[in-house]
Amino acid sequence: LESINKSAAVFDLEKLIWMNGVYIRQLSVSDLAERVLPFLERELPPSLLPVDGEYLLRIVPLIRERIKLLADAAHLTSYFFEAELDYDPVALVQKGMEYRDVPPALAAARDELGRAGELQHEPLEQSLRAVAAAAGLKPRQFFGLLRVAVTGREVSPPLFETMEVLGKERVLSRIDAAIGRFQSAGRAVE
Repeated sequence: LESINKSAAVFDLEKLIWMNGVYIRQLSVSDLAERVLPFLERELPPSLLPVDGEYLLRIVPLIRERIKLLADAAHLTSYFFEAELDYDPVALVQKGMEYRDVPPALAAARDELGRAGELQHEPLEQSLRAVAAAAGLKPRQFFGLLRVAVTGREVSPPLFETMEVLGKERVLSRIDAAIGRFQSAGRAVE
């Protein structure tokens, strides 16, 4: 007993959340999908329900590395289910870009994606890197712009895998909406 410390034990919530994330990442995709489904059903608006199980199985691998609590699932995945995204159009303008760069960059991305067949992340990344170079933008700028247009967020799971899961029709629709939103906000010309 003489070697036992008398100070009170410390409960470290941050470490517990980290540990929970470690256990979550060890779950199989199907097990994790089954576990997050009740949280999605509780948190997503009724208009977005029911959640398609096959679609969820494609989404879960994209969030598995980021999720720390099962309750985070709805926030991390909501844009996969929403028909329309809600974001400030100014978020489309990436660091080092001009306002006038946004519409032509989005249009170029839309043209390239329109010519593509089914979206697959590896060829998609290669073709969009070429579009970024042709538009005179750094990949970070161009992909950041696309990330906001496609997800409504500045941070998301890997962009190209996300676009693949969303599908061509939804991605094109979101890019069209981003162009319209940006132009109607009066940001097309600096």
